Amino acid sequence: MDTSQDYYATLGVLPTAEDFVIQAAYRALSKRYHPDVYKESDAGEKMASINEAYEVLGNQTKRKDYDRQRKQSKGEDSEFFNDDFDAGDKDYDPFREDWEVAKEYFPDIE
Repeated sequence: MDTSQDYYATLGVLPTAEDFVIQAAYRALSKRYHPDVYKESDAGEKMASINEAYEVLGNQTKRKDYDRQRKQSKGEDSEFFNDDFDAGDKDYDPFREDWEVAKEYFPDIE
């Protein structure tokens, strides 16, 4: 497990994302960057990084270990846990964004 890579950024989700949001993001990215579809020269590398991120974040035990190691390596001043994260908009709800993404890929959950 490589804590120098931000697996959350790779999948495009927040560290607070629920499991089904992570799964939806993985599926969407897999469809988009699969080497059979994505014809750029770096298709294999992109897919490998997406798979690696999902292998860690999709497993609760590995995700907890990764989060713990990530917190230790970044310290308490992590950009995701900054108190000023939503200071501009008091009505901001990161779970709402995650929910909207999940509904897009899993319409039955609504």
